[in-house]
Amino acid sequence: MRLTVPRRGGWRTWGAVRADFERALADPVDPAIATGEIASELRRGADYVRVTIALTVVTTDVADALAIAWDAFCSAARDDLAGWEVTATAAEVQPELPLIWASCHTPRCSPPSVRGQAARARGTRLPSSFIRAARAIMSRRAVSSRCHTAR
Repeated sequence: MRLTVPRRGGWRTWGAVRADFERALADPVDPAIATGEIASELRRGADYVRVTIALTVVTTDVADALAIAWDAFCSAARDDLAGWEVTATAAEVQPELPLIWASCHTPRCSPPSVRGQAARARGTRLPSSFIRAARAIMSRRAVSSRCHTAR
């Protein structure tokens, strides 16, 4: 997940506290945080720096991940929370897909006959001939499944 928080005081003020902030992120107090680092720093004018931190939070709940990340940010900011525009914070949470979902994108998920028919039909026929071909495939499957259940 990513937290983007504007920093008051500009580049020089941020530079003075950056190293301590980064060390605190790298050594989180919560065991649910696998990694924490400064992902980017964007300077806008003399008095503004937008800091984005990236955190990997191990939890099954998105709301918990956000709360844990916010606690990590506040812990890293320590007594300098007034130096941040916390009301302008933006969060981006990207849950990791379970391994079973990721594995279903492999070609082995559908039988070889279906893959071959889909590859031949994809983009090479008019919609009406595609529908006829799909119906033919489905009817062959229905006959085939009836044969297997009758045995």
